[in-house]
Amino acid sequence: MIEPEQIKDFMLALVKSPELQPENEKTFCNIGARRVAQFFGCHDFDDLNLLADDMIEIILDSPSWIKIEGVPAATSAQNGNLIFAVMSSARLDELHGHIAAVFPAAPELSPSLGHLVPMLANVGAINGITKESADFPVSKGEANYFLWKII
Repeated sequence: MIEPEQIKDFMLALVKSPELQPENEKTFCNIGARRVAQFFGCHDFDDLNLLADDMIEIILDSPSWIKIEGVPAATSAQNGNLIFAVMSSARLDELHGHIAAVFPAAPELSPSLGHLVPMLANVGAINGITKESADFPVSKGEANYFLWKII
């Protein structure tokens, strides 16, 4: 298992990567998610053509991914596990979905949602370590979280 400090260092570098910064309304959450997955030894997203919705479909269709709630997702990430927060394009009512890795840190209060939410290593419209409620529209509710387990 990878140590949480190594995960933090990797994710902090990821969100600062110059090639993953948004440009002209183009974002790169799929590339960020692929890099995080590969860092953990998960190769579910190795296909370079996958977009966020494709990754979400893989997660939903695979026995390697288990749906969990937000606070347990944060705790599990702190224990060195791979977890993604996801929201499909259909739920977002957008052209593309969104996927972000749960950062290994304590959950924080989201005043807009009224409860604790995980911190995410977000690659998207804004890159950084942010609360879930800053990365997904509060009007759509909290993202779904999925824990990767090695089968």
